[in-house]
Amino acid sequence: MKKKIILAAAAAMLLAGCGKVDVRKVTVSTDSNNTKPVVTEEPGETTTTTAYFAETTTKNYLVTVPTVTAPDPKVTTIKKGKTTQKTTKATVIPTTTMTTTTPMTTTTPPPLTTTTTTTTTARPTTTTTTTTASTTDPQQKAEQEAKVRAAELVLENARNRLTTAEISKKNADSNVANAQREYETAMKSQPNYVVDAIGFFEFIGSTDAVGIISESVYASSTARGDVGDGTAYDNVRAALKYIRQCNNLRAENGLEPLKISDSMMAKSISEINRAAETREKSGQFGNAENLSFDNMEPFSFWYIREKDTDGEEIKNILDPEAVSTGFAINTVSGIAYCQMFGTAEEGGTLYTVDEYEARLGEFDSAIAEVEAAMSKYTDNLQKAVDEQTRANSNYDQAQKYYNSSAQAYQEAKNTYDAMR
Repeated sequence: MKKKIILAAAAAMLLAGCGKVDVRKVTVSTDSNNTKPVVTEEPGETTTTTAYFAETTTKNYLVTVPTVTAPDPKVTTIKKGKTTQKTTKATVIPTTTMTTTTPMTTTTPPPLTTTTTTTTTARPTTTTTTTTASTTDPQQKAEQEAKVRAAELVLENARNRLTTAEISKKNADSNVANAQREYETAMKSQPNYVVDAIGFFEFIGSTDAVGIISESVYASSTARGDVGDGTAYDNVRAALKYIRQCNNLRAENGLEPLKISDSMMAKSISEINRAAETREKSGQFGNAENLSFDNMEPFSFWYIREKDTDGEEIKNILDPEAVSTGFAINTVSGIAYCQMFGTAEEGGTLYTVDEYEARLGEFDSAIAEVEAAMSKYTDNLQKAVDEQTRANSNYDQAQKYYNSSAQAYQEAKNTYDAMR
């Protein structure tokens, strides 16, 4: 079936900005298979050439009219929404070329997307090239670029902060190591006192007392260093108070006060550590002894309760043959007390309670001298450790800040790169 279209060539030529034109009659039909368009035209004289659109309600045909010559014509490329002009050299086209384009629609094309239609002259075909540009608004791109620059500055600041924190951390670590070495060197020049009963016996040179505790058959019951053990220095000092109470009771009964020996103190310590586990006397030394458990004040149990019953504990307290004593306390589980009694035959140097307390005072003074001599190094070490703690904290914060800044910068850059 043929379709005839009368094209107003003059109108098309005027649209293209050309001069004088003639109206040509062009017939457009389809081939026998109804698949290809066939163009025929009546002869006519033309003096100019142009390209223009012939539009129907269903199809658009681009028709090129044969030409003889034309000096520097203007070719009009028609785009939806606007018309642009460009200059090209005149070309002699031996045949008529028709390109079928897609139907026109009213859909608004994406921003910055252009379609360029060109007609080739070497072959009787037309090539259509579509170039798609970025759809990003230039203003948005500029704003995103500014965000990238700002994020880059923040990242640089974070990098500098991290570098500074890392240097401070290394310096703090080095200062701690130096202070520790100075402290240890100074300690080597000082007496190595252990502040407990055994340390006291070592200080005063009482090797027998040290051996009684460390070589006892129940030596494993002693937990040196445990604050509740019988060797704890606070327990040794507290024991003297109870020996005074014992001597007061003996004085009330006309008896001489008991004196303290290092060996009796050591025996009492060894025994109370064992008895705190078994809650009974071990008999390892063969001395008379009193034990008390369950936090009961010892002389309330040993003397007041048994005064009228003539019990074993009160007999030990009021024994006229007893001349020496030792006392120990264990607070590992509750409070347990032990008092040992010795006779003149046991020998050893004896001290009154005041004298023994003075010996403990000498030990206290020696400890204080070491502490005073070491205070400078102790203080320096503590300051270095405190500074190290702060430096580590600052470094951790700087590392987190750098990581978050790096992530923010990368996200901004990725967004900007996607706009390019």
